[in-house]
Amino acid sequence: MDANKLYQMPFRFDLLMERNKELPAVNLGTSIAQNIFLIITSKYQEHRFDSEYGCEIWERDFELITNALVWQEEVNKSIMKTLTKYEPRLDNISVDTIISEEPHYNPQTHVRSMKKKLTINVKGVLKATGEPFTFSPKLFISPISID
Repeated sequence: MDANKLYQMPFRFDLLMERNKELPAVNLGTSIAQNIFLIITSKYQEHRFDSEYGCEIWERDFELITNALVWQEEVNKSIMKTLTKYEPRLDNISVDTIISEEPHYNPQTHVRSMKKKLTINVKGVLKATGEPFTFSPKLFISPISID
């Protein structure tokens, strides 16, 4: 493995066992997006190496949202705090979340329902190049699932 190479997640440990096999690599923007995605899908204290890695979405997942603006602001602060600490490759980071209701179809159970959808817009500037960076993952919440 090359210490300066950015690797695709999830890691393919099977390739590490094979001779002359390279792990799939990604560019800087994709590596940052992977880290952000890991942050927003991790709860605090989930990772043994650092209890502050993650964000507050999991703690608020089943919370009754009485005031969407307050809920969004608390989640924004949580994500921003973690990104500032754990994504040093970005400058001028901004986070904006949007809650919406969307119809959702589960193909396994054939059930249609309305779910809360959380869109997280992360913007910043790549420190290495000065290029703009944007990433907008979407999660269904209560319970959390990935769009």
